[in-house]
Amino acid sequence: MEEKIAFVFDTNFIVQNQNLSEVIKKLDKKYIPYVTQVSIEERKAQQCAAKKSAYVEALKLRKEIKALLTIKSYSDLEAELIKHKEAIQHGYESVFKEHIIKYEISSDLFDTILTRAYNKIPPFNDNDNASDKGFKDTLMWLSIMEFFKNSGENEVVFLTDDKGFTNKTDDLTKEFEDYTGKKIHIKKNSMFSSLLENKKLTELVPKKEIPNIEIIREQLKDTLDSICWSTAYNDFGDEEYYRNFLTSIRFDEIYIKSVMENLETVIQDHIFSDQIKVSVFLDKDSRIYNDRKIYITIIEKLNKLYKETSEIFPEHLSALIKTVTEELNENYEEVLIITDTEVPF
Repeated sequence: MEEKIAFVFDTNFIVQNQNLSEVIKKLDKKYIPYVTQVSIEERKAQQCAAKKSAYVEALKLRKEIKALLTIKSYSDLEAELIKHKEAIQHGYESVFKEHIIKYEISSDLFDTILTRAYNKIPPFNDNDNASDKGFKDTLMWLSIMEFFKNSGENEVVFLTDDKGFTNKTDDLTKEFEDYTGKKIHIKKNSMFSSLLENKKLTELVPKKEIPNIEIIREQLKDTLDSICWSTAYNDFGDEEYYRNFLTSIRFDEIYIKSVMENLETVIQDHIFSDQIKVSVFLDKDSRIYNDRKIYITIIEKLNKLYKETSEIFPEHLSALIKTVTEELNENYEEVLIITDTEVPF
């Protein structure tokens, strides 16, 4: 008999699939459904916030129509919210029974979450300029790892649309397997229907829309032209072209690959700048001179093209770097060095 797989979902899955009883029926043959206490608490907060908002609106309405109708309040809001939270907890316990992944708040757990926040460990965003949003996701992740380390099935599916998880699946999968000795598959909520089919989990990879290579070629040409050249109109209304920079040393592909890999850092370092000089991103050894400012959006386009090619057409990445190298070398100009014997005086 095939061993069943644990099925865990994030709060956003619950919001999208609020009839969890039907979800559980669909999962019955192959999966054991679990819910985290973190998700339950989040749903309590969401539903109580909605009740509180409705209560406030009702009070406003009562004031507006008091001349026409008297409405009495028969219950205390805070007491009502406490009852509502208890009812929500009871509802989840009646459906999931012992399959609720709990957590215990302790100083050690809080210290662990703070450490992960400081070090930008997923599901915290590891971008240098990112906020510390991710406390709830990290608490959920730690509770899932702790639970399956000591109990539960040997294989887990975790559905979520949270980018803190979906953008870092490799890192999180490795952490889970290192900590628990078990396997986890992190999938987007849209994969739910596919999970019910008789397919291997490794086959459930969302298809990427592959752009036309001709489009990338045209975008690359336009971007490189914008880096190398500027246009202006003279007094007679004629369009004239100007080089945006000159380089005293020809570029090679190793140098350009290093430049391309550093584009994201340059963009983040100048996130609020409208324009930057070409030398800021292209010069590593004082080879660039007579350079002008270009729009930061041009650098962002080049970075996007590099990333897309790396992810979708990795076999063509070296060709892209070669093209960039050749185009930028059009702005090479040999620097004449005059020796003492050539000085005309």
